[in-house]
Order: sequence, then structure tokens, then C-alpha cells
Amino acid sequence: MQTKNFYFQSQSLEASLRGYSDPVVYSIYTGFGYNQTRKFKIAKIKYGNSIYAGGSLSIILSPKITLDLGAEQRFQTAQKINGIKNSELRSIPTISGGSTYSINQDTAISVSASLGGSSAAPDAIFGINLWKKF
Repeated sequence: MQTKNFYFQSQSLEASLRGYSDPVVYSIYTGFGYNQTRKFKIAKIKYGNSIYAGGSLSIILSPKITLDLGAEQRFQTAQKINGIKNSELRSIPTISGGSTYSINQDTAISVSASLGGSSAAPDAIFGINLWKKF
């Protein structure tokens, strides 16, 4: 059995512009994700790097409820195992939606859904989050 730790093997850099125009809070962003090569006894794996851009929108429906929307386009480079390419450049579009309810000034609950992915890797994530200020 082999145990490997991969500290600081993936880095990302993101720039965003956020703003507010009653009743909307918006954000547009772009970024880059870099993965260093992982070395194992049996293989050397180079995961793909990615570049992405997207935006999010929170519409304040009432003092306690927001409607949250988002869209992102990501391009991921090919993955290589022992120098042999085993995937192609991938285009991964994603859309998301959800809502947040503020229970009080310290607690909120949100539900969300994110749908997307390429035809090679479709993706759907559904979530419920409880936010608590300490």
C-alpha cells in the first residue's frame, strides 16, 4: 500500500467584479486552474488545466429571500497518463439556480442545483446548506 500527500499540487487564480443595483447583486469572474503532475510508482498523471468565465446573480425578492442564478463556461485541457493523452480538450458549460432564506441575522438556509458538464462527463449537483455566523 502506498500513501501519497499532494499538498499545494493544484493552484487557481480568479478575478471577479461584483456590484449591486437594487434589487440585484451580481458578479462576473474569470479564472485559471493549474494542476501539477502527480507521480506514483506505477504512473505519472498530468491532470488537465482549466480556464473559465462566468457570472452570478442574486435577486432580492424580500428582506429574507433571494433567488440565486449562475452560469459558467470552462475549458479543460487534455489529461495525460505516462505522457499518453487519454482525453481531449473539454468544453464544460454549467448553469445553476437556487434560493436563500434568512432565518435571522445569524442563520440562513439555501437550496441549490447545478447542471452541466460535457457530453463525456455530465454533472448534476443538488445541495442544501445551512449558514451560521459564529
